[in-house]
Amino acid sequence: ELLRHHNHSTKAVRLACVLALRRQSAPGIEVFLKDPEPAIQAEAARAIHDNAGIPQALGALAELAFVETTQDATAFRAINANLRIGKTSNAARLLTMALRKNAKIAHRAEALGALLAWKEPSTLDRVDGYARSIRTEPITSLLGGKLDELLSLTEPELRAAVIEIVIAHGLTPRP
Repeated sequence: ELLRHHNHSTKAVRLACVLALRRQSAPGIEVFLKDPEPAIQAEAARAIHDNAGIPQALGALAELAFVETTQDATAFRAINANLRIGKTSNAARLLTMALRKNAKIAHRAEALGALLAWKEPSTLDRVDGYARSIRTEPITSLLGGKLDELLSLTEPELRAAVIEIVIAHGLTPRP
């Protein structure tokens, strides 16, 4: 019933639907990730990601890592959703984001931070501090295939993260 209001013309109605769907832990809340209002996108992202969240909608949130967003709260949760899912394809998404020159530096740095954490994820969530058990697939060959591109990053805040990734994942740069 609440999902049929995802295109409602009033922002307050859509936000109320998101809040109600969050309380119900309804996976259909993912439709609000595409809302034109950034605050509603962010609230849907929080509902899906934070604390116990709505695991069935985590994949839809992870896909937002490719979408330019004005809300850091949404972007950081999308990046972290990729880490939590832990598939090689999620790591590839993060790598693509980190290498995207037109993305915000903070988002690119967060994507690199997630790749750094990939090998040994903390039991505490990187965004909300919730205790989680995260299992990730190996990504050394994925990173190795893009190592030259990673090492060519010129932004100081990104270069430091790349060096940490090289060390953590045991990568060997070409001379």
